[in-house]
This record gives sequence, C-alpha cells and structure tokens, in this order.
Amino acid sequence: MSYFQSPQEFVRALKAASDPPKPGDPSKIDIARQGWSNSTLHVANKAEIVTEWILTRLLKDRTRDRENNPVLDVRYWQLLTDVVNPSEGSSNGATPTNKAWLRPLVNRVPIAPIVTSLLSLNTQCNADQRVTLLAASLPSLAVLWPLAVPKTTPDTLMECYGAVLHTMASSAIIEAKQKLDVNLVRIGSLVTASLRSAISHSSSKKKMTQSFTQNGLEDWLKSCNHNSFTDSNAELKAELYAAGADLLFNSDTLKKLCDDPSSSPLFTSLQTLVLASPIQVISTLPALLSSFAQATRKYRSSLFPGTSGNALAASVRSAGMKFFASCKEILPQAHNGSGTESWIARLGLLNAVESEGLFGFGQEDAADGLRQDVQLCAQCLQQPTEASNAGLALQCLCSLARIDYELVEPLLPAILFELWSSFPVDFSSASTWASELLSLVLTYHIQTRTIPSFLSLLFDSFTQPSTQSAHVPATRTSYPRIMASPVMSSGPIDKLSRAVAAFVTPGQTLSTAEETIAALQSAWERFDAAQKSAAADRGAGSRKKSRKSITDSTENAKSQDVDASALAFVLTARLAAVVLTALPLHSVTDSAQAAIHLSVRRTFSGVLEDAVATALGPGSAEDGRSAGKRSRDTDSWAVHVVGAAALRFRYVVGRAGNSVLPASEGAEDGQRLGARLVASLSSDAEDVLPELRVEIYRSLLGTSLHHDVDYRESLLDSVLSFLDKWLPKTTVSDTDSVSWSGLVSNLSSSPEGRAFAAIGLLRMLLDRYLPAINVHSSPEQRQRFVEMLFATGCLAQVVPKANPKLTAGGAVMECLRSAVFWEQHNLRTVMFSALNVRTEALDGLDINDARKVQKSSKALSPSQRMDAAEAYAFLLYAPSEYVPKASRADMLKRAVILDFILARAERKGSKPTSDIQALLVVRAFLLRTFVHLGSCDHQMLHEYLQHLISSPLPTTADVGELQQVTYDLMQLHMRTVLRSAEKGDPAPVAKTIATLQMAPLLERDVVSHADEAVLRLMKIAISDFSPASLPQPVASAILTLYEHVLNKLKELVKDLIADADVQAVARALVDRLPILRLWSQCISFASWLQASRRPAHGLGIRLVHALSSTQGPNSPDTTLVVLGILLAELNSAAEGERTPQLGHVLAAYVVFSRSSEHKDRERFDELVVKLFHNLSVSEFSSALELVQETLATGLQSEDANCLVHLASLMLHEAPESTLKIVQTHFTQCLHLFVSQCAAGTVTRTARLQILKFVNAQCSDRPASIRALNMGTIWSLLARQLAGSAVHDPETDASIFHEIISISSALVRLRRDLVIHTLPHLTAVLRQLIAALRRPRANLGAKQARLVADTLPAWVRAGEPLGADEGRALARLLSTLTVKTLVRVHGAAQTPEALAQPMSKHAAYVVLAYVEALNDPLCVLPADVRRELQPGLFVLCGMLNEHARDALMVSALDASGKAAMKVLWREYEKQRYVGRG
Repeated sequence: MSYFQSPQEFVRALKAASDPPKPGDPSKIDIARQGWSNSTLHVANKAEIVTEWILTRLLKDRTRDRENNPVLDVRYWQLLTDVVNPSEGSSNGATPTNKAWLRPLVNRVPIAPIVTSLLSLNTQCNADQRVTLLAASLPSLAVLWPLAVPKTTPDTLMECYGAVLHTMASSAIIEAKQKLDVNLVRIGSLVTASLRSAISHSSSKKKMTQSFTQNGLEDWLKSCNHNSFTDSNAELKAELYAAGADLLFNSDTLKKLCDDPSSSPLFTSLQTLVLASPIQVISTLPALLSSFAQATRKYRSSLFPGTSGNALAASVRSAGMKFFASCKEILPQAHNGSGTESWIARLGLLNAVESEGLFGFGQEDAADGLRQDVQLCAQCLQQPTEASNAGLALQCLCSLARIDYELVEPLLPAILFELWSSFPVDFSSASTWASELLSLVLTYHIQTRTIPSFLSLLFDSFTQPSTQSAHVPATRTSYPRIMASPVMSSGPIDKLSRAVAAFVTPGQTLSTAEETIAALQSAWERFDAAQKSAAADRGAGSRKKSRKSITDSTENAKSQDVDASALAFVLTARLAAVVLTALPLHSVTDSAQAAIHLSVRRTFSGVLEDAVATALGPGSAEDGRSAGKRSRDTDSWAVHVVGAAALRFRYVVGRAGNSVLPASEGAEDGQRLGARLVASLSSDAEDVLPELRVEIYRSLLGTSLHHDVDYRESLLDSVLSFLDKWLPKTTVSDTDSVSWSGLVSNLSSSPEGRAFAAIGLLRMLLDRYLPAINVHSSPEQRQRFVEMLFATGCLAQVVPKANPKLTAGGAVMECLRSAVFWEQHNLRTVMFSALNVRTEALDGLDINDARKVQKSSKALSPSQRMDAAEAYAFLLYAPSEYVPKASRADMLKRAVILDFILARAERKGSKPTSDIQALLVVRAFLLRTFVHLGSCDHQMLHEYLQHLISSPLPTTADVGELQQVTYDLMQLHMRTVLRSAEKGDPAPVAKTIATLQMAPLLERDVVSHADEAVLRLMKIAISDFSPASLPQPVASAILTLYEHVLNKLKELVKDLIADADVQAVARALVDRLPILRLWSQCISFASWLQASRRPAHGLGIRLVHALSSTQGPNSPDTTLVVLGILLAELNSAAEGERTPQLGHVLAAYVVFSRSSEHKDRERFDELVVKLFHNLSVSEFSSALELVQETLATGLQSEDANCLVHLASLMLHEAPESTLKIVQTHFTQCLHLFVSQCAAGTVTRTARLQILKFVNAQCSDRPASIRALNMGTIWSLLARQLAGSAVHDPETDASIFHEIISISSALVRLRRDLVIHTLPHLTAVLRQLIAALRRPRANLGAKQARLVADTLPAWVRAGEPLGADEGRALARLLSTLTVKTLVRVHGAAQTPEALAQPMSKHAAYVVLAYVEALNDPLCVLPADVRRELQPGLFVLCGMLNEHARDALMVSALDASGKAAMKVLWREYEKQRYVGRG
C-alpha cells in the first residue's frame, strides 16, 4: 500500500480531508493502526504524530452521530493505549520512559472535553459495548489525564464532573441490579480527585456552586444513593459525595447558609427535587448536615468575625441547628413524612446532631424543634398502624436522650406506658432499641442520683394509661405480650437491680422502700375496687342485687377494668420485688432498717394475704375477712394472676439476700399462710390457673424445706399428681415438641399452658428441692418421681438439639449432669433399682435367643427394648464410681444381649430412629464402662467381637457417632484378644482373624465393618505388640490375613498405578479413600511383620502428582491419606532410598499445605512431627539442607509461608543429638531472612511466619541461641520496624506482638547474650514506641505521606496500633527488672535482672517516648499512653538523677522538657518510698 512507502505518505494520509483518503481504501484508523504496527515504517516522532491525530479526531468529531463518532469507536482508544501506554519491550519508540512529548501535546489538545463526551455518550451503548469501550479507554486516560489537569480550567472540570454524575445517575436506572463497571469507577475517581483539587485553589467558588446547584444537584443526589455501589467501589461514592460537599459548603457560600438556610438556593432546589426524587433527597440530608457542620467549624473564624471562645462555638452550633431545622422541613414533603425512608432520614439527622455536638445550652428554638421530634416518636409508638416504624422511632428517642435527656423527660411516662402495654414484641430490633432507651434513662438517673424518681415514673406508667394512646386497653389476651415487653425483660430489670443496689443513697433507701410499698398498696386497692364494682354489678357483691340496666358493653368494660387493674398489680409487684431485694440496707441506720422491716411485714400480712385469700376463693380466710365472702362469680383469671403475683412477691422478698424481711418473721407468716394454700390443693386443678398453682407449690415447698410441717407428704403427692397428668411425654420421634420460654405469663389454662406449668414445676424440683425429696419423701413417692424422670424421654436427649427454650427432657438431662442428683443416696438407690427392673427382662435370654429375635418365644417386645435402652441412657449420665459393683457385671451382660437384639432385629426397610439411638446408647454405655474398668474381658468376648464385625449399620440415617463408637469397641476387644494371645490363649485371635477373612472385605456394594476392623487390628498390633511376643500360630494367622488383604488391595489399586491419566487418578481418589487408608496401613504392617511380600512403593508419589495437577483445592481427607502413604513408604524404605523419599514427603507437605486451611495443616503437622522424631541425624541434616536450599530461591513465592513453617517445625521437633545441626540451620535461616527483608522480596504472610519461626526458637529452645545469632535477630527485628514507603492494605498487629514476644523471650531466658547487645535492644525498643504513633487528624497529603513513611510496612496510617499493643510493650519494659535464670546447660545460677546494665541506655528509650509525644504531625492517644505508663515508670526507676538531668539539658527542647516533667511527676506519685 502506497501509504507506507514513505513517512510523508503516511502523514499525508492521516491529514487527508476525507476518510478514507481515497475511495475504496482503508479508513484512517486502520491506516494508523497498520502504520503503528509496521516496524519497517520509520517515521520521526511516530508516536507523537499518531497520538496527536487520534486526540484531534476525538476532539473535533465528538459531536457526530453515533455510527461515525470516534469517541464510541473502540479502535481509536485501543490504538491510543498502545501508543501512550505501551507494554515493555515495544519496538515503536514509545517505551514507558520515552514520553517527553506528551505534556506539550495535551497542552495543545485538551483532554477534558473528550472525557466529557466519552462519559456522556457511553450511556447510549448497551451494557457489553459500554464495558468494552470503558476498558479500552481507561489505560490511555490514566496516562493523559494527570498531564492535562494542570492546564484545565475549573469550569471544564465541572462539566466533566457533571458528565460523571449524569453517567452514574443513568446507570442507577439502567443497571439497578448490576454492579458498577470497574473502569467507570476508575475514570470517575480520576475526574473527581482533580475537581476537588481545583476547588481548593479556585477563586470562583461561588460561581461553581451556583452552577452545580442549578445543573448537577439532581444527578449528584442520585449518584450518592446509587444502589450498585459495593465495598470494592465504595471509595468512588465517598469521592463523589466529597466533591459535591466541597462545592456546596465552601468559604464563599457558607455565609448565606449560616444566616438563613431555608431561603438559600440549596434548599430551594432540594424542596423542588424532593417531589420528584424523595428517597434520593431525604437519604442525603444526614450527610449534608454533617458536612455543613464540619465546614462551618473549619471556616468559623471567617464566618463569625469578632467572636471567639465559647461565643464562637455557640455560633457554630446555632448555625448547625438552623440547618437541621431546614432539613426537617423537607421531610414532610416526602411520603407525607410518615414513611420508613423519612424515619431513617430523621434518625440520621438526629445522629448527626449528636455526633457533631450541634445542640447546646441556650438554644430554645432548637430545643422546641427537638421536642417536636420527641412528640412525633411518642405518637408513632401510640399508633398501631406505625408498628413497623417503632424500631426507628425508638432509635430516634435514644439519640434524643443522648443529645439532652431533658428533651425526652416530659413525655417519658407516656413512652414507658407504650413500652409495656402495647409494644410489638415481634420486632426484635425494636426490642433492642427499647432496652437501649431504658438503659439511657437509667444511666441519666444514676448520674444524677435520682433513681427513686425513675422508679416513680415506672410505677406511674403501670397505673396511668396514656390519654393519646390508640391501643386497646390491656386485657388478659395481652398478658403474655406485656410480660415479654422490654420493660419487663431480664436485661433492663437486672440493670435496674444493680443500679438500686449501687446508687441509691442511704438517705434515699427508706423513702424508696416506703414509696415502693405504697405503690404496691395502691395497685391492690385499685384492683380491689374494680373487682368489687364488677362483682356488685353481677349481684355478687355487697349490693346483693344485680343492676338491671347493665348492658353487655358495660359488662365488658367492667371486665376490662378488672383485667387492666390486675395487670397493673402484677407489674407493680414484679418491679417492687426487684427494688426491695436490691435496696442497700447495710448502709442505713438500725432505725431505718426496722422501719423497712415493719413496712414489709405489714405488706405481707395485709395486701399479700388479702390478694392470696381472694385468689383461693371463699372459705379460705379464717379470720372472716371480706375476701372470704366473695362469690365464685368473681373473675377468676384476674384474681388468680393477682394471687400468683402476690405469692411470687412473697417468695422473692422473703428469701432476699439483703434481709429486707427477717427470716423468723417470714417463717411465721409462711406457716400461717401454709394451711390455706394446702387446703386449696384439694380443689380441682382445672379450676385453678396453672400460674397460681405453680406459685402455691413453690411457696409450700419453700416452707416445708426449712421448717417441720405436717403436709409434706400430701404436698408431694399433689405435685407428683400434677406432673403425672400434665408433663409432656416425649418420644424419640417427637423430641421437644413442647418447649417453654420461661415466662410465667404463658402458664394459661389451656392444655399447652398446663404443660408449660408442669415443665416449670419439674425444673424447680430438680434445681432446688432434690435434697428435700431425697430426705422427706416416702419410698413410693421416690419411685413415682424416678418413673416420671424416665417418662420425659431420656433416650431422645442422647444427641441433644440446640433449643433456647426449656423442655422436660432438657431439664432432666441438666439434672443428670449435675453431681447434686447422684449425691442423693435414697434417690440414687431407687434409680438403680428402677434401672435393674427395666433391664431384668434380658436375664432370661442368652446369645442364641438374642440372635433369633423374632423366632424365639423369649423375644422382647418393642416397649421392653425401649425401656431397657432408656435405662442405659440414664446410666450414661451416672458417674461410673456410683454404679454398684454388684450390679455392674449384670448390667454389662444385659447390655451385650440388648446389643445383639437391637442390631439383629429384622425389619422391613431401614431401622427406625428409636432402634438406632437405642443401639448408640447401649454401645456408648459398654465403651464407657470398659474404659473405666481398663479391660473388656467378659464371657462373650469373642461372640460380641464377631457380632460387631459382622453386623452392618443402617445406611439411610446419620449414624456417624454410632459408627465411631462401634469402631472404638472393636479396638478395645481386639487389644484384649491380642493380650490373651500374648498370655498363651490364641483361640480368640484365631477366631477373630477367621471372621475377618470370611467377611466381605473391600467390596463397594456391601456395607461391612471388616475394613475398619482390619485397619484397627493392624494399628493395635504395630503400636502395642511385637511379632516375637505372639505365639507362632497367631503370627501365622496374622500373616495369612495380611496376605489375604494385600491380594485384594493390589487388585483395587492397580488401575491407580497403571493409569496414565493423572486427572482420572485424581478423580478416582474420592471413592478410594478407605482402600488407600488400608494400603497405607499395610505398608507399615508389612514392615512390622517383616513379611517377604510387601506393597510396591511409588503409589504415594504418583498420587501426589495427580493431586498437584488438579485445578482447585483438594479434599483434606484425600491429601491426609496420600501424605500418610508417603510416610509409610518412607518408614519401610531401604536405607539408601530414604533420603529421596524424605524429599518427596517434604515436597508433598508444602504442596498440600499451600491449598489447605489452618486446621488441616495442623493435621499434616501431626503426621510429619512423628516422622522427624524417628529420623537419623544424617537424614535430618539432609532434610534441613533441602529446606534451606528451597528457601534460598526466594521468599516471594506462594510456598514461602509453608516452607518457613516447615523449617520452624523441624527445628522445634528435632531428634536427639542434633543440637549443632539445629544451631547451624537456624543461623543460616536468620542470615537468609535478613537479606531477603533488605531486598524487599518477602511477602506479607511470609513476614509474619518468619517472626513466628524466630519466636518459636527463642521461646521454646532458648539454649540453642548463640552469641553470633543476636546481632542477626536484632537486625531482623529492626528491619521489620523500619519505616516504609509502601504499606499493607490492613494493619497487622500480630507482627508487633511477635516482635514483643521475641524480645521478651531473649530478655527473660538469654540475659547472658542480651547484656552484650543492649544498644541493639534499645534501638528496637525505640522503634516499637515510634510504631505506636498515629497521624494527626486533617493532615495534608504531603504531611500524611511524611508520617506514613516513618511507619513500618505492616502498619497502615489510617489503621494505627492501639492500647493492646501499648500494654504489650509495657510488659516487655517491665520484664527488664524481673530476675530470671538463663536457660543454658551449665552450673547453678543466681537469678539476676537487666535493670543495672540497662540503666545506661534507658534514657534513650524515654527520649523516644518524649519525641513521639511531641511530634507535630503525630499523636500518642491517651489510652496508649495510659497502657505504656507501667513500662515507662520502670525506665524512670532505672534512671538516676544525673542521667535524668543530662537528658533534660542535652536532648530535649522546651516542649520535651515539659513532657518529661509530666512523666516524672506521675512516676514520683506512684513510686514506693518505704513508708508503710
């Protein structure tokens, strides 16, 4: 083509008037591409010519239609990228370092209009085209944009920024469910960063703000609320917002916003935009308020001239609250101000006011606005239709309470009423924030010592309903919900109890007790009046006649009044019990204590007895009280919950630890009331609310436990009868079907409520009254009690399920796990007697009967089998020492028989769940007992072992635990038969081996335990026996079994050995793991037997190659088995073959560790540690040399972490007589690590692993450290602490702690070496102190970079070290004064410390602290300084006055001297001077 004949033709073609230059020729872009790629076309400044042509074309033709627009043509951008950002080794003269012509070029041809067009036009493309276009344009723009920005005007950058916003806003619509393109994100970041820099230097900020408000505000709001931003590109979202905030809030525009924000152009535009885009506008308001507050604080001197100090701060806060009020005016225009988005925005605004500290004293107008927010939140809680926003309203109230508690205080009674009466407990988040609000209110009253006022608020909220509440009055249907409300939940109640105990003053104690009792008295009087009124209207009261004019609605209203009064009494009694039991009576005078005792006693004999008498019905009061004359027409539910609350109050207060009622007086009242309560037990249980009945039982049981009463037997009969009737009977298939939350409000009259009551009563008996039942119950009652425990379904709890609620089975299991139950002799005797009865049906059976389950006339019924299994389930929880020796042998024999029956039961299909769990229970009992006895030598040893091997487990259920128990039982029995053979009885072993040979071995279609049995037999023989100790027939039989297994194994693994496709081999490993495990064991077993026929070696290496060739991680079990094969081959290899095989093992360890999790690497470590202990000295030395050579290749590879860990493991687990080898290898590794760190070729993970390597040697084997190692160790630590220009993305504090640990180990254990390198230790300590610094806030870019460059590479300036690291450094400094012994081999030593020799160097460490404290660009936070103080005081103690004065005079300036004086003053305060 003629265009490439000469440079002139090429340039002339590009500058031709038409495109293509001639009809029928290629287009100009194709000519440019070919010319650029043609290495034979030599054109002077070819790169500059091509770049100028492309940029000119992009600039001039950017307004063409889409088909002819070069901006949308990927070819232009790709060629531009190849020219200005070529790859290394380009032959076109435009290497990455040869671009001096670019800057003049971009000054002639502006880049910003091209970028603006690119961003504006790319939205016209579809998603794929847009991704391709942006990916092609980004590399060239990344080069050109920084060069063009200095010559770009702010107005042009504003246009470009507007294009970015428009693109983001369009993407928010087009790609609502897609992530933002990463190239678009990077281009947007380039433009935004340039604009922010231009704004800070621009003199026309006001004009830019006006343009942005008019043209870009809507797109900015949409972009800032883009739903496609993720964590990976969230930085762009922050940059976009920050640029907009810089435009809106700068020094030229803030004056108008501070004076009258509502009339400013910003809020005028927002009020217009909120109608079209309400969510975008209101979601941005909190951020706008925070930005405005920060900008106002930044420019406060120019905004408020003539003011300073507190007046200036007040002006800033006032301006912020005006802006806050203007933001709130926008909220009602979005969704009428009641939507969830509006509540979220309101919460954000309040949080901004709190975080920025905008509200202060004297801002009455702002206070009125915040009170309106409080009223709005209260109204939200009062409206049932706003239940979904209750959580947000409570968060707003929490924020308001933190801003100023006095804002919330006037409406607090109404808010508290809503929290207990109508709170939506279904919203867990709302409950959390309700508890937070109560905690804030309580904290305020704690700080002001006005807890009695808070208690009054709570008591008043129980009895004074809100007049504005739209909820239905509280009735019995809301009782469970009310008792589960945040006010009554355990968290706030516990906090209140602790607050009363700690912060009620002695002067407030008596008045608090009197007010609490008065509140309880008042609640009872209201209930009594409401109940009398309702009874009178029904003709049951003192009126004698019912009112004829009463209507149904009036009767319902009366009933609701009774229910509401009853609930108020229940809540008041609950809170009163908490307060009275927490009062600090020990801090008041005797007279005050006597007054409180008298008031409580009167309450017991007055209010509480009346309430209980009313609940028990007529005839219960012996003294003729009016309560005894009440008719049964009385509302039973209300009086029953009141009576239950009264009894609960009596029980809690009567047993309080603060002696609010003397024990003697409580006992007298309890005995007087006991007769009435016992009489009530004779009534029909159906007529009494279960909640009341449980409280009656608790009161009577509490009295009978401490005093001699005559109703113990009848009481326990009643309790057991109630439990027998209502306690849920749990089965295996219906586990935990009835579970109770623990709330007494759930103990209703329904069958479920009565079941809950029975569960609670059972839990109470097991927790508190087992000793009483053990001592005072009759034999028949104890028998009933034990049978009831069996009925709870103990077998179903063998594998307990996570259940936060209380169940009958769970309560029994918790009791059986407690030693208290098994210490009760009488109950234990009855228990074992019952267990014997449940299993005695097995005595009439032998093994033959058990094997013929269905055919034998002695076969057990399914119920008998389950009874026996449940007996063994109970025995699993019994301490083995408590099982009577006389019955242990019988129980073992019966368990074996039951095992035969359960395993051989013929059923169609799979075994039921009950049989599987029963079998697990029986075998777990046998295993536990045999382990306790130390032997499993019993009469049916061989038969039972044969049974374990031959009986398969079901395959349709999860039987993993049963399988493991079965294998452990096999192993115990195999060890026993081998022991018997060793003692001269070979028959059991011979029979076992014959059984294994006949069993289906290594057959995939047959489920058998023979594989595992053979594996366990080999392991036991290798670990516990030697071939010479076994009789010859036994050894021959074992050899025959080995050859039988080996022949089968060879057939099964031959395809793995012969298959050339390693991928196929890797896929086949998953199904061959049992085979490979047995193959590995056979290799070791052959060496143990010294057999002539052995498994061929080489399979392990082949499997390693297969696994390493696969893509992705391998199964941990697979890699573990393959590594085990390699180790077995190594242990059985000939002497000359061990060293190469050892290299294969180490290589496999590194390969497998690279792609494994930490827990899997620990399993690998366990295998190789056993290997290291058995290596010879020469083999260990060869292995270390191999690791050393591999490490020398570099620490930047992905294997570096594994190699360093392997080296550390080998040194730590070295065999005997290898100390010199270990020392040499450790020295070589140290030199290698220091050189690699100096070259900067150490990866982030390897850096930490290197320090762990050094720490392990210094801490665990300090005697191996030599003097020549000390300088290298200090050099390594110093390099880790040295400043760096490149930092990790996250701070790694573990490196700091590793350095501390290394230094501390050396100081404590090798003081003899450290004493010669104290200057090095001092340098490291100085660097450690310097690493604790953090940059000051609001530093410029250069200042931040200066600080960052002084920090180590593993510390990110934005994520500094904290108080934990300061505490660790202080411990290290304190170690300098601790007397220790040197860990070396030698004569006796005297403990010494480094304090005396270190005193010459301590001044330099203190100087480092003072320098860090006075660094103008850095700070040491108060918490870090506080944690460092103990260590600094140790250093001060080392300094004498001369050293201190020399430091003050020669090394410190004025600020340093001041800091040193403060430090020394604190040291003097705590220094011990020998006085006392």
